[in-house]
Amino acid sequence: MENVNILSLSKICHFFIFSGFLPVFLLFLLEKIDNFIFSLYNFRMNNIYHLNKIYFEPIRIGNIELTQIGRLYCSSGGVIPTHVQKQWIELTIVTDGKGEVFTNDVGIPVKSGDIYLSFPADTHKIVSSVDEPLRYDFLSFYPTEEKYLQAIEEIISTFYNPHDRLFSDEKIKLLVANAIAEFCEENACFSNEVLTNIFQQITVYLIRAFQTKKVSVPFPSVHATEILCYQVMHYVDTHIFSLKNLQTLSRFTNYNYSYLSTLFKKTTGRTLFEYYQDSKLKTAKCMLGENKMKIGEIAEQLNYSSVYAFSKAYKKKYGISPSIDKKK
Repeated sequence: MENVNILSLSKICHFFIFSGFLPVFLLFLLEKIDNFIFSLYNFRMNNIYHLNKIYFEPIRIGNIELTQIGRLYCSSGGVIPTHVQKQWIELTIVTDGKGEVFTNDVGIPVKSGDIYLSFPADTHKIVSSVDEPLRYDFLSFYPTEEKYLQAIEEIISTFYNPHDRLFSDEKIKLLVANAIAEFCEENACFSNEVLTNIFQQITVYLIRAFQTKKVSVPFPSVHATEILCYQVMHYVDTHIFSLKNLQTLSRFTNYNYSYLSTLFKKTTGRTLFEYYQDSKLKTAKCMLGENKMKIGEIAEQLNYSSVYAFSKAYKKKYGISPSIDKKK
């Protein structure tokens, strides 16, 4: 990490005081501002990435598409701000300390040895403990081979409760650490072969971990139609970037779309199309808040026909255009 030289405001004001240009009473105020700037600086610098490989265009390694891998040592009370998972799953492997992982505003306490699985289109935030700062490895990817893809899709459709996505697996923890070490090796021979093998094992062990994992039933008295509607909503939410036609829901539920649409409206009071549009716009608002993508890119990612169509829908829901909201 680069060294950063910061010229202290208080030192500058001392110069002006002795030169007779600045009232002495302002020194106290400027020193307070100076301390605040340094506290922000220290917060930023103390969240140390020991490796942070980000691929805006996923890279193909064996049977997966890799988007991100790395290791982070958080500062005391450090926060990784809310962001949207794109079309991939992410493993957060806690190696030391304690903290809380937030998925769609639901907080899950984590400690050393825990692994948390995030789904596509989740809103995701991590908060480190003050007393025991969090250290974790992370891996974002998605399988490309059909047999693995189907198994992961089954996990996504089943484990929609964030509390059900916490598990422990020493093999996965070690494999991710080995992958990180491999990325740190420069010009290592047969590196792609090594990583291909590692990621295939991670995929298999992840599938096995959830095959034996039980799903919690928080509301045993809920009617079957309500459970079905919740599963449909979860499917829409986790496929918001890839879902282009609501008829796809028929294949997912094995129900005729007309019947499913009528049932959803009767149960929730909203049409499937209304829910789909609302989910897209909520995701768009979060992506605008990240300030990483242009408005046109967000519209394209969420399958709007044009920037105009996206802006019109956004303004109708939030009363403000996305271009103005992005600048706030």
